[in-house]
Amino acid sequence: MKKTALYTAMASSLLLASGTLLAEDTNESTGWDYKGQAVVYYQTADGYGRGGLFDQGPSDTNSGWAAAAAGLQLTATNKDITNGFGVGLQLSGLSSLGLEEDIVSGMVQNAGSLNDAAITQAYVTYAANKTSVKYGRQELPKSLSPFAFTEGWNAFKNTFEALLVVNSDIKDTTLVFASVSEHNNSVGSLNDFSDFHSAKGPAYMVTAQNKSIKGVTLTGSYYAIPDAVSSAGSYVTDAEAFWLDAGFKVGKANIGLQGGYIGGLSLTGTSDTKAFGAKISGKIDKFSYSFAFSSADDGTLNIANLAGAGVKTPLYTQGALNQNVIKRDSDSFKATISMSAMGGKFIGSFLTSDMGDTALSSTFGLGVSGSGTYNEYDFIYKKSLTKNIPIFAAFIIQQDDRQGSDDYQNFFRVWARYNF
Repeated sequence: MKKTALYTAMASSLLLASGTLLAEDTNESTGWDYKGQAVVYYQTADGYGRGGLFDQGPSDTNSGWAAAAAGLQLTATNKDITNGFGVGLQLSGLSSLGLEEDIVSGMVQNAGSLNDAAITQAYVTYAANKTSVKYGRQELPKSLSPFAFTEGWNAFKNTFEALLVVNSDIKDTTLVFASVSEHNNSVGSLNDFSDFHSAKGPAYMVTAQNKSIKGVTLTGSYYAIPDAVSSAGSYVTDAEAFWLDAGFKVGKANIGLQGGYIGGLSLTGTSDTKAFGAKISGKIDKFSYSFAFSSADDGTLNIANLAGAGVKTPLYTQGALNQNVIKRDSDSFKATISMSAMGGKFIGSFLTSDMGDTALSSTFGLGVSGSGTYNEYDFIYKKSLTKNIPIFAAFIIQQDDRQGSDDYQNFFRVWARYNF
């Protein structure tokens, strides 16, 4: 499908779904809210010295590669069609723009092919008093769902097939229940919805968040994942995960403590993985700072987002690319300093991990795992060219001593969005 025809079809679908025109006065009279974004996204790496940073690179190796995507996303929502019922619909189209011919070796994200679209959100809502219900394809926030959350680092966000119930009847307390059955992937096809965490049935989550003490936020989440599937294809029961996060202010500083585990699998060769972390952050003059530590033990499961590839983690030490090395069997540290300058924001981070025998390979590495030391240097610049056009650029250096003599990898990512 050509790009023009694809985007025209996307816009037409949303218009037909609402049964009205995209006009400001129509929005006001019908309760419909329309928004959208267009994005261009590019990233490249040199494969730990096995290729050039901006080489096209073959798609099936790490000998230097580049990937990109251009996308258009349209969203229509109505919070109160009648008697507290609402709906939401989102259509996301992604195109390679033909860059795979001589610029990139693949797409950072797709909708099933080089030029295609996916329905990334489609849900109904109901609100009554202090209870809200959302059912269907939707985003899930990490603050309330630390092991099944929407990741925002790629061209478009991943979503879930879920039932979400939120209640705030108890003063200063938010109670959340979710039943999550399917998900797409933050890496790969937005059209590819699969069972949550290879489970035969849905996963269930309960979360309680309390803010009754001034300056203190306590959040606890528990997941039950029945009928999980082992790597050998057999079913095992009672997989579970628990996570606790405590945030509070001490003077001008913000303190965070976190900890929990994932485990419960009744399968030979698996063991629970436990982790904890701490963070302090604040601002001094024009500079913002953050220092974080995390430790994950040598279990066989990953402290990470359970959806899809499980790319990001809920750990405070999460950086641009270090997720694999902090998920298990590692002690990790992250220091970040940022400041506003040149009309934007500069962010610099140093991340390091001391990894044990069951640690994973570094992101975009060549499958080298086990004990060793990993360092990462993130240099990020964010800026809004206009109110509706944010841009992002990051240059990242990865150093993994398990890679041998070529133990440094250079990585570059840039994107721009137009929000309308």
